[in-house]
Amino acid sequence: MAVHRVSCGTSISATICRAAEGDTVELEPGVYTENVLVDKRVHLCAAVMPPVEHAQPPRFEIQSTGGMPAVVVSGAALKGGSLSGVTLSVTWEAPAAAPRRSKRAETRQEPGEGRSAGDAEEERAACVVWCGGGGGSVHGDSMEGRFEIRGCTVRGAGERMTGVHVSGAFVSVAMTEATLRGGGWGLRCSGGGSVECASCVITECVMGGCSVEAGGHASLTQCDVVANAVWTDATSVEIRERVSEYEISGPWP
Repeated sequence: MAVHRVSCGTSISATICRAAEGDTVELEPGVYTENVLVDKRVHLCAAVMPPVEHAQPPRFEIQSTGGMPAVVVSGAALKGGSLSGVTLSVTWEAPAAAPRRSKRAETRQEPGEGRSAGDAEEERAACVVWCGGGGGSVHGDSMEGRFEIRGCTVRGAGERMTGVHVSGAFVSVAMTEATLRGGGWGLRCSGGGSVECASCVITECVMGGCSVEAGGHASLTQCDVVANAVWTDATSVEIRERVSEYEISGPWP
């Protein structure tokens, strides 16, 4: 398994494209402005830098523009890929409005119903980290698996956007010691997707900390959910303290 080092000013996505399954892609300190597609089983992480006395901690950040997700995870990446030690954020090129939903997209979806490619594209435009596919360009066995997010900060989503969205049957995401800050929802699970959060913080969200929809499932263990609420089955539950094994499941709120 090879290790690829990316320096600021070069492309993360291009490096992932050159990497083989199971390789590690390390980011040197800096702000990388791009929309990163993780479509193979790689480990994307902050590079371990030598300590410098009296220096500020190095900054590792992937920053997208125009409201598009900073990272899209799909395909083989869901079979053992991971993301660690990086801050993910969205900036807006102008006072842009949140993406408008079409009448078709606004139609309530019952559990178990299929998702169209248009739905998937819209989800990608409405979050900072998008994991899954559920009717997009990636189908079949490649959609099965588990992706890990460790020690990352997700921030900067707009008031109608989502920090992390997990979507698609057989798609599972494990988040450990992550911080989801801001946005409409900190975390959303839909289309049969599942997420396990351990020692995470979800805060400063406008609509709520976590929304579980359309057959999704979430488990929160020793997490601080200090946003507004956790929603499922039309029930709002306020959580203002650490929770242990708090589980929620769909359908739509």
